[in-house]
Amino acid sequence: MISLVLATWALFGPPAAASVAVAAAGAAEPLTFDIPLSSATVPGAVYIMPQLEKPQVKLKWEDCVKIALKNEPSLLAAWKTQQEQLASYYDSYNGFLPNVQLSDTYNKFQGLAGVSYSQGFVANFPYEPQAAAGMNIFSYSALANIWSARALWLSSIAGRRGAAQALRYNLKTAFSNLLYSQASINVNWMIQDLWHKNYDMIYLRYQSGQESKGNMLVMRGFFLNALEGYYQSLRNLRRNQKALAQYLGWGDFRPLEIHASFPAAYQIRSMPGDAALAKILENRPDVATQKAAIKSAEASLSQARSLLIPEAKVTANYSQLGAELWHQDAQSNYSVVGMVSIPLLSGGLTNAWYQIKSAMKARDAAVQQLRTVEYAARQDLENTWSAFATAQDQQINQLNLLKAWRQRNAEDDVLYQAGLMVFDIWEPIVAQRLSQEIIYLQAENTALQQEANWERALGKELGQ
Repeated sequence: MISLVLATWALFGPPAAASVAVAAAGAAEPLTFDIPLSSATVPGAVYIMPQLEKPQVKLKWEDCVKIALKNEPSLLAAWKTQQEQLASYYDSYNGFLPNVQLSDTYNKFQGLAGVSYSQGFVANFPYEPQAAAGMNIFSYSALANIWSARALWLSSIAGRRGAAQALRYNLKTAFSNLLYSQASINVNWMIQDLWHKNYDMIYLRYQSGQESKGNMLVMRGFFLNALEGYYQSLRNLRRNQKALAQYLGWGDFRPLEIHASFPAAYQIRSMPGDAALAKILENRPDVATQKAAIKSAEASLSQARSLLIPEAKVTANYSQLGAELWHQDAQSNYSVVGMVSIPLLSGGLTNAWYQIKSAMKARDAAVQQLRTVEYAARQDLENTWSAFATAQDQQINQLNLLKAWRQRNAEDDVLYQAGLMVFDIWEPIVAQRLSQEIIYLQAENTALQQEANWERALGKELGQ
């Protein structure tokens, strides 16, 4: 959660903007300069201030998931593509539905002298309504079209799952980065405040002749560097707010605030076993996409083989010739035709041979490509698990180091202020302790991002 310091910044300007240095009562003026809201130049540093706004929205992870599922354009596009392919799949069944047509023609001719004439029955019976129907009794080609449409539909499902998987990873990474930015504002403000107080102390010791000017200037440099780090954390906040808004599907910029803390990552102490690994591979979108590609190649092979399989059709036709439309005295005729056909030469046996051979090679290539995808997925799981486990170990190690450096810094502050420790020994301890504050915060952020990467490797989608 953004601290009271940031809230004060958003409403009234940066903390202590009028006078960054806070001098002790009765002490000599240590270092004072004004930092306007736009930018400021001080000896040795140039500060570019961000234009921060008060957060308009406070979100938890569950809120981000709900918003992204409804608004993120790449995921919505993948859903529309899946629905499009589903409609095409249903449409492919029309190859086996009866084909019925109703039509009517009117034939009347008029010569140059205005006399109507015609030949045969047309002169007396100008109306010719017709009804025709046809149906495929057996068509292997129509079956292959259904299988091909189904393969495309399965591929679109895998594509939609891949989009949801990528969005989950990107959204969680952006969420973690914004959470880190909010936490780093507090930490960086604490660091610059502590360096400021140490600088005040060293400045007073320098004024009293107990410390050298070089040490005083070194401490001043540390303070200015920490102050720049604080302003950098403010700039990072706005940048990461925009990044999260992008994956939420918000085109306009809205200042966001994450209402959460770094969660404890779940522990993965060993790689999943063979049975669990096989299930994980089934759930990965890249594996599902390649399996759909195999089905598509098999459908193409079936279409090539259909050239060697006869097709059976039945057609029926009924028509009338009458003076009026559907007149009872009209001359009628009908026909019913059953037909079995197979192409022979052009578009037949020779064409089928080469098409089947080509389709078989494409199918075999897709099968081998599936092996490549599965091998890469296994290696991806191994790498991401290793990185996730390392990040968890580092998080624990850096926390232990932070506790140790805080304790040592507190003890050595007492020794230095009592004159029992020289500056050259005390200063590196303070620097290491404050550096460890940032290192531990980065370790927390890394652990959360590696958790997101591990979930991506597992094939988890947004909303799961």
